[in-house]
Amino acid sequence: MANVIKTMFNSMENQKHTLDHVSTNKHCLPHPTELESWYLWVVLGIYVAQVGLYYIEAYALRLRRVIASFFYRRKTCYNCDPVYTSEDTQTSDTSSSSEED
Repeated sequence: MANVIKTMFNSMENQKHTLDHVSTNKHCLPHPTELESWYLWVVLGIYVAQVGLYYIEAYALRLRRVIASFFYRRKTCYNCDPVYTSEDTQTSDTSSSSEED
């Protein structure tokens, strides 16, 4: 196998090649032009609007919760009860009530 590869490379050494044609891909490359300044302002404006909407969304969600709590007071109190009562007070309440019986 090595002899086959060696003879193949030796046969290539004996050949002489000349390069008489130069090819380029310069015509395929894009031709850059300067970006107009108003494009940059549009992109900056979209970015600022997006950040502004993030802040507005946070306050809108708070406002939605306040409006819902105004119309559904009982449900709001029911949803807040587990937040303010911990498991320790619940277990101590049940154990003390069973001791009294």
